[in-house]
Amino acid sequence: MIDKKYQNIVFAFFMALLMSCLMSLIISLFNLGLIDNILSIWLKLGHLPL
Repeated sequence: MIDKKYQNIVFAFFMALLMSCLMSLIISLFNLGLIDNILSIWLKLGHLPL
């Protein structure tokens, strides 16, 4: 599937991506609380301009 040479790099990339998304969701939950449409709000937060 993935060449043995690149497995560590690919694994690290996807773990970093997963942890980034998870922490972003947790921080959004702390800021907004448990509301009905938290997932749709969380997914839209990435599209906000700085």
